[in-house]
Amino acid sequence: NLFTPLKSSPDEAFKDTAKTLDLNKMLIDMKEDMYLHMYDKLLKEKPNEKVLGVIRKYAPEIKAAAEEFGVNPTALAGAVYSEHALNVNWKDVLDVPAALLLNKDTSIGLGQVKLSTADDLEKNKYIESLGDGWQGRNKRIAAPADPKENMRYAAARLKQIEDLWKDTYPEISERLDILNTLYNINPTGSRGVNANPRPNDFGANAHNASDEIEKALEIY
Repeated sequence: NLFTPLKSSPDEAFKDTAKTLDLNKMLIDMKEDMYLHMYDKLLKEKPNEKVLGVIRKYAPEIKAAAEEFGVNPTALAGAVYSEHALNVNWKDVLDVPAALLLNKDTSIGLGQVKLSTADDLEKNKYIESLGDGWQGRNKRIAAPADPKENMRYAAARLKQIEDLWKDTYPEISERLDILNTLYNINPTGSRGVNANPRPNDFGANAHNASDEIEKALEIY
């Protein structure tokens, strides 16, 4: 007989195991160890020259948006850097039709701004509203496809993150790795607003390249 009956039900077996191991804590510890390992690895990698070229090209748009919303231009450019070094090949020609025709919450443009992010920023008055209904949605798709407007949405997102965290974590505006981690995940992070946030690979990648990013932006 290939199958040996369990002495207890699967539910009972799981409960017995759960009593022995704090599974929640174990998973959190494993996740944090993984992030720290990736962080150390990324710190040793050389910056991506191709992506730095994108930042050089759009430096005026990046710096203008950072000034308008009162955020660190290196942090804003760091979001662009990690989006293109880790997450995407920047091809807006594919992103916009996907949003228009497939009704998807796709990421668009230089800072890979999601349509849901643009909508959230408008609703919370971090950026002017483009209206409701399908006309507003189509404008919301078209706006982030333009590098200047895309950087405005990305900068507004960083400002929203800083506002949410500044009381609990006052140094947030100076922590490029944490700002970019939250830009990547969501404004409150995976554990909610707390006094000890941890960077992920996206944030570590931006931090690692910060010196080269500042050179690309011509910030001296």
